[in-house]
Amino acid sequence: NPNGTVATGSPFLASGATFDGPQAVVPDTLGNIWISSNSSNSSTGNRLIAFNPTTKVAAKYSNLPSGCDPYSVAIDGHDDVFFACSVLGYLYEFVNATSGTPSSGNPPSYAAAPSSATPTKLGALAPADSGNESYGMAIDSLGDVWVANTVTTTNPTLTEYAVGNY
Repeated sequence: NPNGTVATGSPFLASGATFDGPQAVVPDTLGNIWISSNSSNSSTGNRLIAFNPTTKVAAKYSNLPSGCDPYSVAIDGHDDVFFACSVLGYLYEFVNATSGTPSSGNPPSYAAAPSSATPTKLGALAPADSGNESYGMAIDSLGDVWVANTVTTTNPTLTEYAVGNY
């Protein structure tokens, strides 16, 4: 609510969509809210959740690489979902396989059921460092993906992935 009051029904909890260690919260073009869960807990962490606030239904994208620990998420205008596997040091993407502009009649499709959809591994996040953590991510108007990385507390980096060259 723009007045700063809590929305009716909030906080939202979808049945069967438990998650642990939430970090990023990002809407897609249809209003679904994506949450990154970076906990190492095998039953509630290392996953992305796509929550539909209208139906109160959530989809779990839990087929992430082992040890991924997703912190940051960004979604482009075609509903391609980008996320940083901070511990592994790579950018990943769930590619929307639906042609055309996403809409309620043309919803995004990630080529498999949420629990078995496999993300595409893209470029390295920053110079290899086991302590690399990517807390911020955004997509600009050109479609470039920007990721803020904390390689060390005194040496943060900002990495740009030009559209088409991920």
